Amino acid sequence: VEAFLQQHGLSDRGFMVLNPGAGWPAKRWPIDRFHELAQRLRAIMPVIITWGGAAERAMADAIGAGNAGLVAPETNLAELWHLVSRARLFIGCDTGPLHMADAAGTPCVALFGPTDARRNGPLGSNAVVVQSPCLNYPKCWSTKFRAACRCMQNITVDMAYAPCAALLA
Repeated sequence: VEAFLQQHGLSDRGFMVLNPGAGWPAKRWPIDRFHELAQRLRAIMPVIITWGGAAERAMADAIGAGNAGLVAPETNLAELWHLVSRARLFIGCDTGPLHMADAAGTPCVALFGPTDARRNGPLGSNAVVVQSPCLNYPKCWSTKFRAACRCMQNITVDMAYAPCAALLA
């Protein structure tokens, strides 16, 4: 991770981490919105997109297209911890890396839909939750209904960008 940061001139500069993955598809924010958010945020500071596994790597590549952000190298948990703990901001959905960044004290913007942020959200004082109420709750917790849940579609790029800009100000 440190070699990656040095290679891109970020070891002494601020950067933010964007993580598009989540355990189930209904908890993921649309890739095109992550891409637009990354494009807007890169005007403030560099964006690094993290991923885990081949499917998330494809998402990271799509988000980073057109110089919207740098795709992080493959990381293990210790390397991911190092990266998110160095970031000035973390943006992601209800997933492990969000909680890792929150535990590291990194300011976080958490995008939540089918899960209740009061139960599953970040606990740190530097976290802002953007919650889209799920019309199917609690049905969406059932595997049978998860694929039909579309509540993350209700979160606009502006809704995600505003707390990012505020936390970075």
